[in-house]
Amino acid sequence: METKTNDLTEITLKMLLDEGIIEKGTVLYSDTNPTKTAKINSDGFIDLNIDGSQKLYPFPSGAARALVNLSVNGWKFWKVKISDELKEISDLRQIYKERKK
Repeated sequence: METKTNDLTEITLKMLLDEGIIEKGTVLYSDTNPTKTAKINSDGFIDLNIDGSQKLYPFPSGAARALVNLSVNGWKFWKVKISDELKEISDLRQIYKERKK
């Protein structure tokens, strides 16, 4: 079934994964400290190690909040490396939308 959406907030990490925009194992970089990273798993969850404990987060904001102890927009907080440049994962939603036109 084809998904059409005009609202970018409806686009999930799992949808980006299923569309091939991101892959299992894609590294996410923290906005506040790019040495703090997480990975996307095969279910579209964020796999994050916090103080030696691996945890899975279904939403970017939850993973970001767990890392910095503040309420933040995870779609703006997490970055992916594209052509040696860090881009917000929110940018990937626009790519998804363009593909689904």
